[in-house]
Amino acid sequence: MARDDWRLRIEFGDDGAGGLLGRLGLSDAHELAKDLEHHRIEASDDEGTVYVYADSSLDLEQARGVIEREIAELELDPLEIVSGHWLHDEERWEEN
Repeated sequence: MARDDWRLRIEFGDDGAGGLLGRLGLSDAHELAKDLEHHRIEASDDEGTVYVYADSSLDLEQARGVIEREIAELELDPLEIVSGHWLHDEERWEEN
């Protein structure tokens, strides 16, 4: 399986990510930051959409739990949070 086959897409829209990525190294999310580095999970912010990439669905779901707690603590209201898997044969993301 190729690296970064799993993705979490968090849509914030025009309100932006509200400092979510900056929080990943603080509070309870500090453990997530360590996991992100250890499992080589990557996160990025693209104009109000945060993407978190992982090698496995398990890694992604573990990260999702911590990220959702951080979203609640920051009192953010994402438009949607969607998990996805890269379909190599079709060269597209399948989201659920």
